[in-house]
Amino acid sequence: MFRFPTRGSTISIAAAIALLSLADVASSSNPWPVKGLLALVCVAAFFLLQRGLPQSAEPPPPSPHPLPSRDDFRNLFDTAPAGMALLQPNGAIVRVNLAFCRWLGQERDSMLQRNWWNLLDSKDLEASLASVTRLLGDHPETVQFEAHFRHKDSRLLFGNVAMALLPDELLLAYVIDISMRFESEQRVRRLNQELEQRVAQLTELHQDIATFTSSISHDLRAPLRQMDGFSRILLDDFGSNASEEARNAALRIREAVQNMSRMLEDLLQLSRLGRHRLSRVACDMKLLVDQVVVSLGPEWEGRTVEWRIGDLPFLDCDPGLMRKLLENLLSNAIKFTRRQQAAVIEVGSQWKEGQPVIFVRDNGVGFPPSQAGKLFTVFQRLHRSEDFEGTGVGLASVNRIVQLHGGSVWAESELGHGATFFFQLERASADNPVEAQTVIV
Repeated sequence: MFRFPTRGSTISIAAAIALLSLADVASSSNPWPVKGLLALVCVAAFFLLQRGLPQSAEPPPPSPHPLPSRDDFRNLFDTAPAGMALLQPNGAIVRVNLAFCRWLGQERDSMLQRNWWNLLDSKDLEASLASVTRLLGDHPETVQFEAHFRHKDSRLLFGNVAMALLPDELLLAYVIDISMRFESEQRVRRLNQELEQRVAQLTELHQDIATFTSSISHDLRAPLRQMDGFSRILLDDFGSNASEEARNAALRIREAVQNMSRMLEDLLQLSRLGRHRLSRVACDMKLLVDQVVVSLGPEWEGRTVEWRIGDLPFLDCDPGLMRKLLENLLSNAIKFTRRQQAAVIEVGSQWKEGQPVIFVRDNGVGFPPSQAGKLFTVFQRLHRSEDFEGTGVGLASVNRIVQLHGGSVWAESELGHGATFFFQLERASADNPVEAQTVIV
């Protein structure tokens, strides 16, 4: 039958609980209310019990308040929110509280018949034994270690264990459940491994893209140049003697070769965008649009085009990429308003969720609203090449540029009633700040 420790042992146990609780509070990220209150109660019990010991040969003066009894200490031990157990050096469990029993899904009577070392998973026995051996040999105030405990339903729980050596060669074990922390660490470790694998895959993919780009630049363009050169020789040297059908065939060969060359060049530019490192500065969008309109002058020369360029904000962006984006959008507007006697192209801004949105609107041929989601895919064309030239890469480049800026792009239209393209960029963050100076490009 277990006899509860003497008053002197009780004081030592209370002091040990107080030290363990305070150490746990100091090392835990949990707030004070539960564990801090336990520590304070234990400290108070320690000093109250200490006051109850005789300080001299004279009897202590009568106290108006009764000292805590052994039953009070038992209640404190049994109702502690963390798992606690009194052990013999060989691991026999002398006393255990309700929190520890509930944590392992065991009954108190069953726990008292078991050995501490049988509660631990085998892989943690060696390290745990070493800690207890050090406690019994060197007598440090406490030892701490982490170990897996076996629940009644066979699942593993992870606990942080602090042990103190008490008089009468008893060990006080204080166990805190850190299973959630352990699972979180395991999850983070798995995610890091997956991230490393994906980084390796992306690195390999970028190498493949670089190889493909090199192949396009050299292996594919060389035969195209030869085809273009030989077809030109045929037309120049033998065109006058060739039949009309032969001349048309040679012209179609040259036209197809040149179209293929433009497509390859657009693909090269698109692949370079994925490797472009952003250099974000504050750009005057109004001035940038004016410059792009002037540079596109040869495309609308001789036509009636009304440009409506409103007040535009400064944007935190890469000026070189933003110029390419505007060139693609405005060039598309010029191209698809070709059938209008008086083309109207508008560039303006509006606000959405506190961020500026730039739009380019035209009164051209438009497209069916159901096809809006396909516009920004490579090689996706909504009109016949016989009606409107192009490679189907321009809007894909626009989409890639906006994605590089962490933004979004979308389009609205009705067939025969023009189209409007919108884009919004992500505001620069602390990790990717905008340079202090304002750059006019």
